[in-house]
Amino acid sequence: AEEGSSKTPKLSPLLWGEWAEKVTFTTLKQVTLSVVGIGSDHICVEWDTGYTPDETSQQNTAISKFQIQVLDKIKGEEGFKYERNLENPTLRSYTVIGLESNRQYTVNIRVCYELDKWGMWS
Repeated sequence: AEEGSSKTPKLSPLLWGEWAEKVTFTTLKQVTLSVVGIGSDHICVEWDTGYTPDETSQQNTAISKFQIQVLDKIKGEEGFKYERNLENPTLRSYTVIGLESNRQYTVNIRVCYELDKWGMWS
C-alpha cells in the first residue's frame, strides 16, 4: 500500500430479516379542561377525557386516576402551589381550595391509565 493512502474498506450491503408481526394501536386522547367557577380562594374545574365508558374498558385505556396541578402563573414551577392525585376514575370535576386572592394561576390535569401510564398535561 502506498504511504498516506486512505482507502476505506468497502462495506457489504445490509441484509434485512423478516418483518415482525404487526401491532395495531391507538394513541391516547387529550383531556380538555374547563374552568367552571372562580372564587377569591378557590377554583372549580371540569374535564372531558374524550372517552365513552365503553371505550375506557378497552386495552390500555382504562382510567385509574387523575392528577391536578395549580401553579402561580408568574412564578411557574418555583411558585408551585397545589398538586393532588384524584383516585376516583369516574371523577370529572374538582374544586381546588386554599388559593390566594387576586393572584393569577394556571391549572392542568392529566389522566393515569392502566399500568401507571400517565397521559399528557392538559
